[in-house]
Amino acid sequence: MNSLLKERPVLCDSAIVRVATQLMLEQGYSAMSMRTLARTLGVHAGSLYYHFPGKRELLKQVLTSVLQERLDAWQAFNPALGGVLDQ
Repeated sequence: MNSLLKERPVLCDSAIVRVATQLMLEQGYSAMSMRTLARTLGVHAGSLYYHFPGKRELLKQVLTSVLQERLDAWQAFNPALGGVLDQ
């Protein structure tokens, strides 16, 4: 078996979004680059473009993820009000 294959990290959208969120919090959106993100994930920058066409699309997914987490937490905290969102 090729030793390079064993060392490659598993890359999935959720891992990319999680690390991108952290980098954006630390550095800001403008300062974070796809190359920095790739380096942090231990992959080549080109690998990220398989998952996200660009930084703007990645930002949309980061924002969607953060908002969904907040909504889920709010609904878990106060489920009686959760029905308001469905109306």
